[in-house]
Amino acid sequence: MDRDDISPIEEAAVYKDLVETHKLSLDKIAGMMGKSKGVIRRRLDLLRMPASVQMAIHKKQIPYSVGEVLWQLQDEGDIEYYLNFAIDNGASRTVVERWVKEELDKRRRKNSTSEGGGGGFSPMEVPPQYVACDVCRNAMEIGKETVLRVCPNCTGTIKKALETAP
Repeated sequence: MDRDDISPIEEAAVYKDLVETHKLSLDKIAGMMGKSKGVIRRRLDLLRMPASVQMAIHKKQIPYSVGEVLWQLQDEGDIEYYLNFAIDNGASRTVVERWVKEELDKRRRKNSTSEGGGGGFSPMEVPPQYVACDVCRNAMEIGKETVLRVCPNCTGTIKKALETAP
């Protein structure tokens, strides 16, 4: 590769050709190019990204590191959404990492509540608390009980009646 201005996508295409056409291993390519095997693998991974991300990297609208972070979203709609923000605002890898982390956290919270995992409460929310119902002894969420106003004498009568009920 003689050009200094070769894009990471063009570089990846060269590596792909060396692997597929010339049957070279990543180790061999790394040695020939003076790069690590990891760099070669990362460049090849760029070719598996959505075309819109590849094009943005090729046109130098985003650095390839931003494309790698966006790819973690896996959902093309979400990738497009955040890609447009990254292009419009010149977002750095660090900023995009925050966006992706927030999006993935939001998905996890949504999945945990929709699957009944019980872990869907925000740390700022107070989780529900339960007490036993005085009549049937089943769990009842505090705040959903019905209040029955009775004097102390009637309370004793009701308790005795519940104890002797079948």
